[in-house]
Amino acid sequence: MQHALVGVVALATACVGAFAGCGSRPPVVRAAPAPPGPDVSGTWDWDVEERNDEGDTRVEREVWHLTQKGREIQGYYDRVLTVLSGDGRPFECYQDTRYQKFTRFRIMGSIEGAMVRLRETSYETRPDPCDGGRRSMTVYVGHLEGGTITLRWPPAGQQVLRRRGEGAAGPPPADTTASLTRAAPLPAASVGGLWLWEWRTIDANGDERAAREEWHLRQREGRVRGVMDRTVRVVSGSGAAFPCSGKPEQTVVMRYQVSGQVSGRRLEITEVAHSQLAGAPCRLDAAPLASHEGEIGVEEMVLSSARAAGERHVLRRIRPEAGAPK
Repeated sequence: MQHALVGVVALATACVGAFAGCGSRPPVVRAAPAPPGPDVSGTWDWDVEERNDEGDTRVEREVWHLTQKGREIQGYYDRVLTVLSGDGRPFECYQDTRYQKFTRFRIMGSIEGAMVRLRETSYETRPDPCDGGRRSMTVYVGHLEGGTITLRWPPAGQQVLRRRGEGAAGPPPADTTASLTRAAPLPAASVGGLWLWEWRTIDANGDERAAREEWHLRQREGRVRGVMDRTVRVVSGSGAAFPCSGKPEQTVVMRYQVSGQVSGRRLEITEVAHSQLAGAPCRLDAAPLASHEGEIGVEEMVLSSARAAGERHVLRRIRPEAGAPK
């Protein structure tokens, strides 16, 4: 009987051990995948409008194109500054009541959590006779929150970028040397169409003198032909009549036949003949025929003339289609 009892106890012990060693394993609890980190890829906008002490209106607009891979950020942004005259008088250098400055900055940086670090690595500017093209480059520290990035830079600068839409930005243009200032990438130069230049000043006698040039150009491959109509109007500051016209105002309109060529963005064009369309017997523009050369942009063209050393005109494109009058 004692042997039987020992056997039962041994069997029970064996069964308990077998149950403990051969039973089902406890379920494995797996951690949920971490949510994706913040991504700044896309297009961001910033703009501001203000009036300075002279009453001129300044409008600044920036469009940022950023692409993020992992924690690294790269891209570029375009800055356009538009200044409008508050009193209607033209700016002395630009000879117009408005002007614009275009700059493209290239960007590199990183993101850690909601903290964004960006730095400008190079920049490009468009031709501008009144701007040497020099820009300072900035380092930013920012905070990403929803659809905004608040950027700060020393000593006390701050701006808030707002996301325009979701998705990655397109690839930035080819890189350039950080110290190089040159024209922003533009489409293949096309000069055909109507271009306008206007200028107004008060001369030493107190007379108001205004000039207007309309360039009507046709382009066939690299060859350019057309006409330039130049209108000069002078108004007496004292109210006295001019001997030529017998009136306190006189206007002369001259037409110049022009011919030249385009190479890349460069234009070389020469006045080959001229005639007076209006204003006889007055003659306000008796200067000899001259040659011009300049840089062609999409909306503006900068021309320098051999007639006046150092003088440059900024022409605005009015109509892209060629349509020179006969």
